[in-house]
Parts: sequence; structure tokens; C-alpha cells
Amino acid sequence: MYLIDTFAGLTYLTLFLSARFKLFIPMGRRRTHAVLVFLAFAPMVVAGFVGATRVSDFRHYGSDVLAGSALGVIIALIVYRHWHPWVTDRSAAIPWDVLRMDEVEKQNQYDVLPTILSKDKPTIPTTIPTNIGLEPSLQNQLAADPKWVAGRKSEEEHR
Repeated sequence: MYLIDTFAGLTYLTLFLSARFKLFIPMGRRRTHAVLVFLAFAPMVVAGFVGATRVSDFRHYGSDVLAGSALGVIIALIVYRHWHPWVTDRSAAIPWDVLRMDEVEKQNQYDVLPTILSKDKPTIPTTIPTNIGLEPSLQNQLAADPKWVAGRKSEEEHR
């Protein structure tokens, strides 16, 4: 279980750094620096070192290390893909939640709600039902009255 966790975490870190540094995105003439490639793949070297020391210290068999590393990499790929676009995508370093939020904001850009709630027009409080059939002038008077509470005037005003 220890090696699965190590490979899963460090593979996820490798994928995240690869996406952050845009290593797998073709950028025309721009070249990727060797330092960035080394930094992105250093966690995988560490994971391989941990697996090798497990075998050399006679703590695990080689087949256990291979199976644990394969399971760790598969788990990391599944989890990374769940939270981020693939590393070859241009928006790979941005989580899905942020990308979806941007799409929602673009859709809500043309929403009618801000015009309804503008301060220029008097609005009807939410406690007054809008389908009661009152004339619009009476609805505006009720909405503008500050003593109107929960659909009724105060008891002093009724007397």
C-alpha cells in the first residue's frame, strides 16, 4: 500500500507540473527549457527510487513493486483526469471547476436578472405574491411603503 500511495501522489504531481509548465503543448518555435522538464519529472524519479530501495532492502518482491507502481500510476491518471483537463490541452493547468465557472459566467452575462433588480425601478418585495391581480400602480405603492411587512401593514396603520 505504501508504494501505491507514493506512485499515485508523485505521478499526480508530475502531471500537474507538466501541465503547469505546458510541456506537452505545441507552442510553435518556443522551446521548453531542460530545467522545467527535469523539475516536472523529478517526482517520478523519486518514486522509482523508492520502489528500487524497497526491492534492494529485501522488503518487497520485484513483482510487488511493479504491481504497486502500476496501480499508483493508474489511480493518479484517473484522479488527475477527474480534476483537470489532459496535459495536452491548452487549459491543462486550470481545474475543471474554474473552467466550468467561467462558462457559467459567460452564459449569465446575458441574463435578465440584473435589470429586474436595478435600483431605478421600484420592485415588489418577495413576500408579496406577484400573481394576486393587483394593478401595477398599487403594487408599486406597496413595494415603496417601508412599513409593509410580510404582505401586511402594521396593526397601527389599520386602525
